[in-house]
Amino acid sequence: MSLIHISDNSGNRDESSDLGTHVLLCAQKYQVLMDRVDRIEKRIDDIIQQSKDNKRIIIGAFITVVTGTITSLITILIKLPH
Repeated sequence: MSLIHISDNSGNRDESSDLGTHVLLCAQKYQVLMDRVDRIEKRIDDIIQQSKDNKRIIIGAFITVVTGTITSLITILIKLPH
């Protein structure tokens, strides 16, 4: 990683020789990392919610198929000649 130079009224300073510059750059890097973590957490929350919604849909479809099958079997059994 190359050194980042920040210019101010006192001349050029770089991260390796000035603690204040180093602290400012670390704070910026930390903020960028936190923004990325926040975006990833939101995506994970969206995926979890989508998974829950899909699970409900699958359970509903399964119940519909089972109910339809049972109803069909009952109708067949009722219509069978005795």
